[in-house]
Amino acid sequence: MKSKIIFTILVLIGLSVVTSGQVSGISSSKLSVPRAEILEQGSFEFEPAFLVAHSSKCFNESGDACSINGEEVASALGFRVTFGITENFEIGSVIPSNIENVGIGAKLNYLNSDFFKTSLIGGFGLPAGNAFLSDSVHDDNHYSASIGNVFSFFFSEESSADIMISYTGIIGEHPFNHVLSFQSGYGYYLSEQFQMIAEISGFTSISNSLYSGKLSVAPGFSYTVTNSLGLAAGFQYDILGKNELQSLSYFAAFTILFN
Repeated sequence: MKSKIIFTILVLIGLSVVTSGQVSGISSSKLSVPRAEILEQGSFEFEPAFLVAHSSKCFNESGDACSINGEEVASALGFRVTFGITENFEIGSVIPSNIENVGIGAKLNYLNSDFFKTSLIGGFGLPAGNAFLSDSVHDDNHYSASIGNVFSFFFSEESSADIMISYTGIIGEHPFNHVLSFQSGYGYYLSEQFQMIAEISGFTSISNSLYSGKLSVAPGFSYTVTNSLGLAAGFQYDILGKNELQSLSYFAAFTILFN
């Protein structure tokens, strides 16, 4: 049960394109790892995203994969809205379809060059009190606070990489109250519209002498349909872990930009 709770919380709180970042509502240029760049001042993005995760194995205390005698299926649907407030600052929010927990995030860019950009990120997870919903797959009745940093590297017009490191503290009854997360992603544009993406992400937590953690890989792509519409899709597979479900997830997001 603890594995299922932590797995789904990390999926839903970090649903900016999808998956496991710990700061909600901030913009991305790849799959789930945030970018250091800020959304243009006066514009905003609306992004529905969904994920389906299948788990038939779990990582035990020794890190070995073992059967769970069946299959766990978790689905998530979230809606992100992000606003460019100033040239260097954006805020946003992610609301899951079951409205159990609302994520609020912000990004502040503080260093820029042609090759390198970096931004401070932070946010909160707030319970919305709707745990009674029949389609609920988890209990998100908790408060959380996150802080971290994003680094973006621009190797050429076609090639770039993003790295995110964050800490999340969860308040209240919860299997794990302190979570360290990281994400990194590399993207290469095969054309002006089509970008191939590879990401790796992980988290680790220690609470009451119990360790939990996981490392995942996520290949995918993004496609710019028009200047105002984009699509990102891919899958994520957990390759290493301890006291966690091992899952294969499929996800997609549609980004609509309003200037």
